[in-house]
Amino acid sequence: MSRAAGGRFEAGTHILPIRIYFGETDKAGVLHHAQYFVFAERGRTEMLEAVLSAAGEARGFADFNYALRNASARFFAPARLNEIVHMHTSVAEVGGASLLLRQRLSRDGETLAELSIELVFIDESLKPARIPKRLRDALSALVEPPPETTEE
Repeated sequence: MSRAAGGRFEAGTHILPIRIYFGETDKAGVLHHAQYFVFAERGRTEMLEAVLSAAGEARGFADFNYALRNASARFFAPARLNEIVHMHTSVAEVGGASLLLRQRLSRDGETLAELSIELVFIDESLKPARIPKRLRDALSALVEPPPETTEE
């Protein structure tokens, strides 16, 4: 039985559909900027739960200790009340104790925002801790290739 509540994988990227509710918007019906990070958290949690389940990990991701090391976002277009948007989550890098994720919120193929999220795994004393091998291997299999550059 899978612990993941939603979403699907397409070509190594996890895609989670999300409906925008009234309480997540301003009085003009536009998604509040802080909600992009909430949606990113939801998307990466669902992706990591699915990866753990597929890797046969007995524990859910919530049982791992981790901290957010870095988070950034670029906003391109607003999302609005009652729209269905999609949070795309892909693995950019897997280190010994850290994980870099690229996330993109889209609507009908249009990019609304891009987020970069770095997590660091920690032990009970809040010191960096190695990512367990089975999880690191499963995540490494999802690492997206770097974007192609064109030479002129």
